[in-house]
Amino acid sequence: MTTEERFKVIQSTLGGLFGNTYRQSLPLPVRKGKDVLLMVFLAPQMVKAPEGTQVFPPTHVAEFKPDTAELLGTRVVEPSFFGRNDPNDRVLGTANMPNGITFEQYVKMRSELFAAYDRLIPAFAQNSRTLAPADLQAARLFGELFPKVRESVFEDHYQRMGREFFSWLKSVER
Repeated sequence: MTTEERFKVIQSTLGGLFGNTYRQSLPLPVRKGKDVLLMVFLAPQMVKAPEGTQVFPPTHVAEFKPDTAELLGTRVVEPSFFGRNDPNDRVLGTANMPNGITFEQYVKMRSELFAAYDRLIPAFAQNSRTLAPADLQAARLFGELFPKVRESVFEDHYQRMGREFFSWLKSVER
């Protein structure tokens, strides 16, 4: 199963549990003990015209098996989980498409990002310090695409939740 396929399963699973009133993040590989899981955070959202989709601080995280996208569990989190102290009832910002990018371009970039995940998740799980050339290229592509694909309003949340993965990624890109 590819990351793109896993993401569709994750979206469907969480959509069934939380409905469309929550914004789902991109998955990030997170080490938990000896295992590596995919973790997603969920943030309440409210669509307002013409402002767009307003998002609040994430209130839940969900953990999935990285190979099957089987839901392992969800839990409520406070802003402190992300190293923040945002009031839960205050809008963080607006979640929009990245500036200057069409929907088609976004979908293509996300697909390329997920292909990079396919190479990087196993290497991260093994804590590889030296990557094969194709994996190294995937690491560079991930570093280029992730900031473009993820919603900027959640930049700190991604960095905090995925700090070990991002640290590993920087160490192998050198």
